[in-house]
Amino acid sequence: MTLPKLTFFNYREHKISWDINSSGAVGELKSERFDQVIQSFQSVLGDSENAQYLINLFKKAYAQQETLADATRYIVHELFQDTGLVILDANSKKLKETFIPHIEDEVFNQTAQKHV
Repeated sequence: MTLPKLTFFNYREHKISWDINSSGAVGELKSERFDQVIQSFQSVLGDSENAQYLINLFKKAYAQQETLADATRYIVHELFQDTGLVILDANSKKLKETFIPHIEDEVFNQTAQKHV
């Protein structure tokens, strides 16, 4: 069953919307038909050099990446690639499996509280 979903973000006093039908995790949404969002965002950003940089970055990300999660990782990487930022996909099955021993340790031993 596909449920209607209205996805949006707020930029200053503007609500930028993307009206789509979908179900499941937001990160798995296909980035197709994202042009309307970019056009709306561009209209509120203006014509500055930084605004043009961001719009071009968004266009590139959403045109080349299949899902919102992939596009978001692309944008974050482009913006912070020189800082050493590590980006994890919290929806990765392999990551979750790798993390099981740490979660079990926390549940049974409250390890984090001891370290904090």
